[in-house]
Amino acid sequence: MYKFLNFYLISFLLISDVSYSQNIYQLYKEQTPQAQSKPNVTPQEQPKKQQLPTQETKSEEADDMAFPSTGTGFFVNSNGNFVTAAHVVNNCVSNSIRIRGFDKNTINARLLTLDKRNDLALLIVDKKNTVSLSLNLNPQLGEDIYVFGYPGYGILAQSGNFTAGIITSLSGLNDDATQLQISAPVNRGHSGGPVFDQKGNVVGIVLSKYQMNTSRTEIIQNANFAIRSRIVEIFLSSNGISSNIGNVNDPDLLKTKIATQAQSSAVLVYCDVVPPKKKS
Repeated sequence: MYKFLNFYLISFLLISDVSYSQNIYQLYKEQTPQAQSKPNVTPQEQPKKQQLPTQETKSEEADDMAFPSTGTGFFVNSNGNFVTAAHVVNNCVSNSIRIRGFDKNTINARLLTLDKRNDLALLIVDKKNTVSLSLNLNPQLGEDIYVFGYPGYGILAQSGNFTAGIITSLSGLNDDATQLQISAPVNRGHSGGPVFDQKGNVVGIVLSKYQMNTSRTEIIQNANFAIRSRIVEIFLSSNGISSNIGNVNDPDLLKTKIATQAQSSAVLVYCDVVPPKKKS
């Protein structure tokens, strides 16, 4: 008599919000010259090439259609440099990266460099910013943390999303020492967002979430991951950017203070992505 084995299906989900949401697509169209030159054009009057591809749209033209990818980033100095997750901007069409902060102003951004191995990207905008974040290079197991980002942009609040949790492990998937495991909820669009300690310093950057499905549809809860700030500091230093390191003797801040700081320093990052052509 044969024994049957239950196989585990493990899915490692990157949180880059590469979606076909009409609301997010509308955000992109609002910032394009075409949308600005024809503010009164109704959706029915739009040329077919500007329509968002759907499952029903299967023409060759749709295969080349660009769609938005969104994530979160935050400023690391007052010179306009900010970081996000590499997978948020890795496949962006040239000159299509934009950011939008809590003030709702949209600014063009330029990609400087990528670290695909650690999933980090360094970008810059041609505007001085007044608030940048400091890093905490020594996170502690069990300490309270807070995550800020722009998940589900165009559907959820455009002012950003602030969630709380703890550091549940000092290593990531398969004991990856470059990552932290956190319990704070994260969703598509959180990628690249800051993970704060109680002093308002950044202990990590949101990377991904993890789910394990078995034949009994079991799901591991609260298994979300962040890139350690130590890795971020090395990445910035290797590209000539000095990091601000938080003082361990600084007092803890109120949650509301950290949330306000997050809104002032973190930004929505979005760009235009062209999906790979289907093989014939």
